[in-house]
Amino acid sequence: MVILCLAMVKKGKYKKIFYFISKINPRDQNKDFFYTQYLENEGDFFIHDNVPDIIWAIDYKTSKKILGYECFKATTVFRGSSVTAYFTKEIPYPIGPFKFYGLPGTILDVRVDSKDYDIWKAISVDLNDKSKIDFNPQFKTFTKIQVQDYIQLKDEKGNQYMNNAQVAGSTGKIVTVRPHLEKTFEWEEKPSH
Repeated sequence: MVILCLAMVKKGKYKKIFYFISKINPRDQNKDFFYTQYLENEGDFFIHDNVPDIIWAIDYKTSKKILGYECFKATTVFRGSSVTAYFTKEIPYPIGPFKFYGLPGTILDVRVDSKDYDIWKAISVDLNDKSKIDFNPQFKTFTKIQVQDYIQLKDEKGNQYMNNAQVAGSTGKIVTVRPHLEKTFEWEEKPSH
């Protein structure tokens, strides 16, 4: 089975997912997720992320057709973002695009609420595809890194950019605000109120 998804990265523009591999770890139900990413002035990375179990709220009263499949609505908060997904029980595998999984069927559409980007949507489904897929690529020229280390490096690069962009004589504190899907991670201190 192959599900071709596109990720909307900017309004009106689509970008094919470069490469990702995921599988459910039967020991703890976390999802080992591997993906590639490019960071300016740092190069290409092959990143490992152990995605925690996602707790979904399913609304069987709200449904829509996607590619001819009856899909039901599910919502969650994933790493600081409110997310809505539509999944179908007609394809009975608990899989989805990017880091999403854990529903009683295949996720064909998932998006961050109130945004016109951070959207993953199936554009075709082929249940009879026999393509050979390399589930253990090596990416020998890529830097292999854990997601926590990658996020720290990415945040540091963002802070360096902001520090260099400050007006001479000004003072202030740089606060890391991640504008996309993953705003906070499990290892980070939660803000106190």
